[in-house]
Amino acid sequence: MGLPRASAADQRLYLLQISTVFQSLATKAIDGYSGRDQCFDDFDSLRLATPVTAENEKFSRTMTNYESIVSQAETATDCDIIQESRKEDETPSSGEMAFTPG
Repeated sequence: MGLPRASAADQRLYLLQISTVFQSLATKAIDGYSGRDQCFDDFDSLRLATPVTAENEKFSRTMTNYESIVSQAETATDCDIIQESRKEDETPSSGEMAFTPG
């Protein structure tokens, strides 16, 4: 890890330099400025903006589908549910004959 750092001040300075470089790279990755550093050309996995955007779009589609399903369920009234239940009760089962008063 480079030259030895004998004093505590030298160690703090070294850690400060490393953390500054890391912060700069992380900011570039998050903001999508991957063309501004050779590091992103060497390691594609550091390009965060594209996969994050793709996951956000995937989540958006999932929530839109969920919203559509919930919306359809909310429009069904209690009367609709009761009418469907009655239709099922009136349907003769196999082997039964339906009786229609005449």
